[in-house]
Parts: sequence; C-alpha cells; structure tokens
Amino acid sequence: MIDIFEELNKKFNIVEKTRNLSNYIIEEKEINLYGNYISFYDLLDRVFHYWELNNNYKNLDDMLCDMQILNHEEVYYLNDCSDTRNFIIKDEMQCYKFLQFLKNSLNFLEKYLKNNYKEIFNALEIKIKSIVNQVNLDFTYDQSKGYYKLIENKQLVREIADKSCKDVAIRLYEYNAIDNKNNLEKKKEILFYLATITEPITKTYKKKAGDIYDLYHILDFALNNFHIRHNNKTGTKKKAYIASLTDEELIKIYDKVYDLILEVLSIEYAKNSLSGLTDLKDKFDKKILN
Repeated sequence: MIDIFEELNKKFNIVEKTRNLSNYIIEEKEINLYGNYISFYDLLDRVFHYWELNNNYKNLDDMLCDMQILNHEEVYYLNDCSDTRNFIIKDEMQCYKFLQFLKNSLNFLEKYLKNNYKEIFNALEIKIKSIVNQVNLDFTYDQSKGYYKLIENKQLVREIADKSCKDVAIRLYEYNAIDNKNNLEKKKEILFYLATITEPITKTYKKKAGDIYDLYHILDFALNNFHIRHNNKTGTKKKAYIASLTDEELIKIYDKVYDLILEVLSIEYAKNSLSGLTDLKDKFDKKILN
C-alpha cells in the first residue's frame, strides 16, 4: 500500500522551503516601525528580552547560535561594525528546530504587539503551515511549558489524547514530538509512565485465548523485556538480544511498543463507549416492554 505522505515528501524539499523562509524573515524589511522598515528578525530581536521563552539569553543571536541553527558574524572595519546572519538549514532536524522557533516567536509577537502587523503575521503563519502540512507534521501547545512543539500528525494519537486524562495526553503528544525523535531516554521515560496505565488492562486480558488477546500478551512481554520497565541490558534481568542493540535499533522497538499502547488504549476506550451504549439500550428495551 502506498503511503501518500511518503510519496509527497519525495517531491517536497523541506530543506529548500525552510531555508527560503529563514532568508525571508531576515532579509525582507516590510515591517514599518516608527517610519523605518525592518525585518521580522529585527523586530523580534528588539523585544527579545520580553519574551518568556528567551531562556535568559542576552539576545536572539546568542540563543539561536546555541541552538545551532544560526551563524552570526561581526565584521569590524575601522570604527564600523557590520553583522552577517545566516540560518543553518542543512537537514530535517534543523528545519524542525527553525519551524518550532518561528512558530513560538510569532505567537509571542502576535500577543505582545496585539493587532499590529496582523497581515504580515498571518501571511507568515500560512507559510509555516504550508511546510509542516506537506510533511505530515502539526503543532500542539504544551500548556505546562507554555510553547508550541512539532509533532507527527497521527489521527489516532489525537483521538486517544482527547479521551485521556491530562497527564496521559501530554505524554502521548510528547512521545511524538520532533524534539524527542532520537531521544532514547525520553522515549523510555514516557513508555515507562504509559506502562503504569496499561498494566491493569494487560493483566486482565493477557491470559485469555483468542487473536485479539495476543495484543495484550505481546505488549506485556515488550514492556517487561525490552529495557522499558526493567534494566534488560545489564544485571539479573539482562537479555542478550536487547544488550546487543544500538540506541537507534532500540528506538525503533520503542516506537512499535508505543503503537501497541495506542492500540490497547483505543480498544479500551471503544469498550467504554460500547458499555455506555449497552446501558442505554437496556433502558430503552425496558421502556418498550413496560
């Protein structure tokens, strides 16, 4: 079966599109500030110290250089100093970092400057969306940290998160966050937490016979033998196969375990909905009989 997003990604060059956008926010001087036309980057830099996500950096240049997505050089000649700035957009991860930065900085400026430059900001928002939509990503707002983060746009994740308590929903989204794509320890930490939610479910069904119950048995086995709930790389619970895996290989296994957790939660929520409908049907049937 053809993955339509994979086919689209082959034709869509995210690095090129993101690099064009990064050049735009530095070079295009279309914001009129007290009679002087400046770029989006210049505007953000002027109010940078008011931004709650500035992480106590002295200026915008320093923060982005530390994020390794900006190259900033100061050239001195006699008594003059000129700046050169270029975003470093060479791979997908740098694209994701830049887009996440731009989305959050745009959100800040929209709130801080209220209705000023609304048309420019809306146009920039459209440019950001056009890129993330092409690669099947989306933004979700993390209320606990106060910023937008990029996640893989999975419909099942959204459906389950909407039905889950806040702590579970946050972790479901967090696992899918682009920032955590190659973060083995963070993925393990999230799966460990989600295991506490699924354990009562798997204990109930894992010993029952039938194809559908194999799902619960496999999930229970994975959580306890794939270096998630226990140390399966060293010590008394060491598994030779797990110990031989690279971090990259283990991340691929974690992603499959995460998908299993989604399936189990989806079935569980469907059962709850079915139970509610069954209760309504019983009440309906009693009224007819009476």
